[in-house]
Amino acid sequence: MLVTESAPASPGGLTDMRATYGGLSLGIGLFLGHCARTGAFRSGLLASLLMLSSAALGRLLGIYLDGKPTWMIVLLLTAEIIFSVLSVTRTARKAPSFRAGMNSADAEGIHLRFL
Repeated sequence: MLVTESAPASPGGLTDMRATYGGLSLGIGLFLGHCARTGAFRSGLLASLLMLSSAALGRLLGIYLDGKPTWMIVLLLTAEIIFSVLSVTRTARKAPSFRAGMNSADAEGIHLRFL
């Protein structure tokens, strides 16, 4: 209720809330933890960039369409933008050149093949 200022009105709504805010968040955290533990920093940074920037775009669209965001929505949007920018800058530093990635293994040992 802190973010949306509303509560689910049905058992199905509660289940969906638990899956979306609990289960999905847990899965993302486990994936990012795995990336950090195994040294797959580039994959973790790219995943963070995609998730955070998508959330920020969705939040911006919601503000545009619905107007009048709460302080929590503004706070979350600010954090999403800041961490998206940090993910971009860190990903750019860690990423090998495009041409190098086409013909050899990248920093994480994944072979890329293009036809």
